[in-house]
Amino acid sequence: YTNDDFLLISTSFGNILRSEDNGKTWSSFNIGATVFDYFDDGDRILASSNLLGIIGSIDKGKSWQIIKQVPIQSKVYKKEDKYFFLGFGNLVYETSSTFEEINRTNLIFPNSKVDYVYSNNDTLLSVGSFSRGVQYSTDLGENWNSYYPYLEQEQVAVSYFRKKDNQVYCKVPYNVYVSTNYGSTFDLFPIFGIYSDLLILDDKVLIYGNSGRLISKDYCKTTELMDTTVLKSNFKISKIAQAMNGDLFAFSTFNGVFKSSDNADSWTKLVDSLPTDTTFASIHYFYEFGGNYYAVNSIPSRIIKSTDKGTTWQQIEIELFNEIQFSSLEMINENNIIISSNGNSLKGFRLSTDQGKNWKQIDNDFTPNPEDLLPIRINGIFGKYIFADGGYAKFKGQGSLFRTSKEKLGITTNVESEIERNYLYTYPPYPNPAKSEVKVLFYWDINIPMITDDISIYDITGKKIDAVDNISLVKQESHYGNLIWDCSSAQPGIYLINIKHGTEEKAVKVVVE
Repeated sequence: YTNDDFLLISTSFGNILRSEDNGKTWSSFNIGATVFDYFDDGDRILASSNLLGIIGSIDKGKSWQIIKQVPIQSKVYKKEDKYFFLGFGNLVYETSSTFEEINRTNLIFPNSKVDYVYSNNDTLLSVGSFSRGVQYSTDLGENWNSYYPYLEQEQVAVSYFRKKDNQVYCKVPYNVYVSTNYGSTFDLFPIFGIYSDLLILDDKVLIYGNSGRLISKDYCKTTELMDTTVLKSNFKISKIAQAMNGDLFAFSTFNGVFKSSDNADSWTKLVDSLPTDTTFASIHYFYEFGGNYYAVNSIPSRIIKSTDKGTTWQQIEIELFNEIQFSSLEMINENNIIISSNGNSLKGFRLSTDQGKNWKQIDNDFTPNPEDLLPIRINGIFGKYIFADGGYAKFKGQGSLFRTSKEKLGITTNVESEIERNYLYTYPPYPNPAKSEVKVLFYWDINIPMITDDISIYDITGKKIDAVDNISLVKQESHYGNLIWDCSSAQPGIYLINIKHGTEEKAVKVVVE
């Protein structure tokens, strides 16, 4: 920082050097944080630091005070009477001169960084590498809402999100948030090291990455090292995937493919190396179609296939991969493949309907204005829609998630029905067995009203029981809530709670003691 009266220099060790004679002599003091940018703001100087957030000085840099301890990745910008800065993941924050109340100017859309979109029981869930919280959509991306306001309020940096049944895991730097009640409450547990992913199994969780492999059997409260008899601790694992039959496959950077048939208790080595110049350095995708396994390697671009449950692998010859380095790839089925690339080679999105023999460009009509955001990576394929996210061409008020349909791209798949179905999903009842009361958390279509008249209860013989006065619906939001059945007067036995909602119908099995 320079002006006519003095100079300021910050160091990576938390020191600020100050000179009033054009650098001939310096005074030094430590503030306990690294300053990476300064900003003149009238009678004060604002500075952005890595640990203290926004700090300020009113005595020409001789002393500094914390103004707002908040994660920040840029200098502070001022426009009229508002102040702006970038938080993690280029998310923009807005505040006043006092910095007391800070508000995000962008949730997930527009102008936010989208790194992953997940599908969970017909709900889309989206996070970014440094996006706060998790957003969800129950209408295939038409509308989005904040799914976990707890994480949003805490301003944590979610790097990935995994969910299975009642378990929710949100990985943040050096920690993991864990919920065992569908995300209603979270506990925070330390996970030190670089772990690229997490796989939820029936009785444990696998955490793996460059820092090794951990197993937790108590929802990450404690962890232990995975068996290293075969899968050595120094082997770098880029992907652990589970096949439909329950077998686990671990893809190592340089040491081959390993298999476990006992839920990761022990491992056997299947393959030493890949066929023809392909390495396991960056396998991040695993698919299973028609009993065949497909593993996708990013660098170099390769798809390998196994027809014998992973024992041997063959490379699928795709000529385009000699010209292109894709940034993402999605296999819709064995024949339909979509790739995207944004490097120095061929750019854009391409589709093959014959397992890579022929390709056509499919992103010609994504954006009418070249200054708008462009889709650069495929996020996922959910139902009839394909999603991609975009980068910044210019800082504009444009959404960064794109959607197209299989039909629009000419992709034909087996469709069970042409009827536009609505959304309905139920979680397992709790407690089960029940003695006096049972609850069922469920989500319904936001466009269709949900009332207790749509809920019926039947005994094991199929006879409808009179339970109208014993059923209540406690809505938590306009599209989800708890169904509560007072079963204290019901005879012990097995019952089915039947929920009808638009085109959908679900039956929940409950045991009454």
